[in-house]
Amino acid sequence: MKYSILFLLGLLMLMSSRCDGKDTEDCHRFITIVNNSDYHLDMNISITYPDSLCSMCFGSNDPSVNPPVSPHTVSRYNALRPGNCLEKRIPSINEHGVLMFFLFDDQVIQKVPWDTIVKYRMYLKKYDMTVDNLRNSNWTITYP
Repeated sequence: MKYSILFLLGLLMLMSSRCDGKDTEDCHRFITIVNNSDYHLDMNISITYPDSLCSMCFGSNDPSVNPPVSPHTVSRYNALRPGNCLEKRIPSINEHGVLMFFLFDDQVIQKVPWDTIVKYRMYLKKYDMTVDNLRNSNWTITYP
């Protein structure tokens, strides 16, 4: 009986949870990165627009969630936690409704202290994106 109740509780939890692994037409949490370079790319995000120092950047420290994008490949970047949508989150992030995406050479991230990266703005490219910018780019960032 005890196991039946536990099984039913587990089944109920599974059935009530949303499937957050896919984007929908009205809810995106993934950004597609097209890497046309010879670099392994790391992407970090900042909400402190227009400050372009990336001192408050955040990214996934877990490479199993967002591993570096290999040269000449396409990858999906998980930009938000499950349950969040970029369409709803970006307009409320700051007064400008802009999210900044910073692309870095993975070797720089691995070898150079973060304060040095910030001080010398050692990112390869910065993209200032609104929801409309992302929609117009089909939720894709292409480097270079």
